[in-house]
Amino acid sequence: MYRKILFFALVLMFAACSSGQHKNKATKRVAVDLPLDSLLTVKVKADTTQSYVLYLPPQYSNDGSFPVIFAFDSQGEGGKVVKWLLPAARRYGYVIVGSMNFKNRVGNLDYILSSMMNDVFSRLKVNANRLYAAGFSGGGRVATSLAAVDALFRAVLSMSAGVDFTMIRNKNLCAAATAGLGDFNYWEVVKNSPQFAQNAQVPFWYAIFDGGHEYPPQKFARLSLLWFEANAMKTGIEPKDKSLIKEIKQVWDSIIDTSKTIEQQVWAYQSAQKFLDGLKNTRRYTKNLEKLVASEQYKQYLAEENRIYGMEVYLQQQYFQALKSKSLAWWKNEISVLDKKIQTENNPLYRGMYRRLKAFISIVCFSLSRDMLQKGFYDQARRIVEIYQLDDPQNPDVYFYWACLYANSHKQDSARWAIKKAFELGFNNYRRLQDYQCQAKIKGLNSILKNVKN
Repeated sequence: MYRKILFFALVLMFAACSSGQHKNKATKRVAVDLPLDSLLTVKVKADTTQSYVLYLPPQYSNDGSFPVIFAFDSQGEGGKVVKWLLPAARRYGYVIVGSMNFKNRVGNLDYILSSMMNDVFSRLKVNANRLYAAGFSGGGRVATSLAAVDALFRAVLSMSAGVDFTMIRNKNLCAAATAGLGDFNYWEVVKNSPQFAQNAQVPFWYAIFDGGHEYPPQKFARLSLLWFEANAMKTGIEPKDKSLIKEIKQVWDSIIDTSKTIEQQVWAYQSAQKFLDGLKNTRRYTKNLEKLVASEQYKQYLAEENRIYGMEVYLQQQYFQALKSKSLAWWKNEISVLDKKIQTENNPLYRGMYRRLKAFISIVCFSLSRDMLQKGFYDQARRIVEIYQLDDPQNPDVYFYWACLYANSHKQDSARWAIKKAFELGFNNYRRLQDYQCQAKIKGLNSILKNVKN
């Protein structure tokens, strides 16, 4: 089991590491033979097929005082998480390590994790008391699993995926999660995760943004690291920093002042209270929050939200069954109706539901298409890809799948057009091409990729 292997690997590595020191002006700077404030792709010394993207903040010193975030992306692009976190990491002095080998459904997860982390600890001397995990989608799930069972981790950030702590062994943990209003994992974050965290007694904060299954706006990276910093001060692994506490207060006061709707105001006051409780007097936040939660307007909002949740779960089940039985004409009409409702619906709760239903159809089509293609069920895959294109016509994966289908039907011109279209729409996972048997069947693929890259 990877968790046991990884735990003992970490314990052995940290036996040779510093126990960690607080960053302060008196700390002696120890140079490291790596460029600072840059993105580096690093190959693991023990196995060069394993690699990660590394970021060292400009103030970095190899003295054992700097926190490190291990980051994971669902499609094997850990560098995306690193880039998203980078401005906040630069500001607050975090090392970030993004795995380039982890992806959804990977078969050797224990080896990937232990190889990457052991290599990092052999090169750098980081703060053993401040290890963090972060990830997007499936990467958020593996980050949560890793942090939940290994007591060396202090916090986890999961983007576009909920946090499940039913198997938690780590009592030192705090957690954060984000999701878009149109994300098919939205309810995981806003309904399931708070309950899991409460049951496990894990401090938890979440944020919602106007988007889909995607990386959040940059400001949420800063808020996430401030959540890490606040909890580090509360638990005593970092000293209380008056200037940082003041910054946290100013950030949340500004968000409160610009919150317009009742649900935004409740979230902002709840967040300010969570961040600052134990660091600063929060009576003002508590008093205002109690008034908002007791208001008739907020009670109505919660009742409507619960109705929509029940309706959405039911419709998801219906759509899943319809993928097996309904005609393409039926799907064309149904998706057209959803598109119209998204454009015309004035109630943001219902509009969010329609967006999530479309996202649900998209991710199920993505998964079914992938499985059918990899098993060689091309006729069944074609039908699902057709529905996928109706639902999400600007998704590059649609055209990647079409390229595979055309290649297996010996339609070379169509295959080349489809793969070029996929890259034009943003498909950039060159390694993923190797996972599908159709890659070798597309003649002139290298020339197409060269032109697209240029």
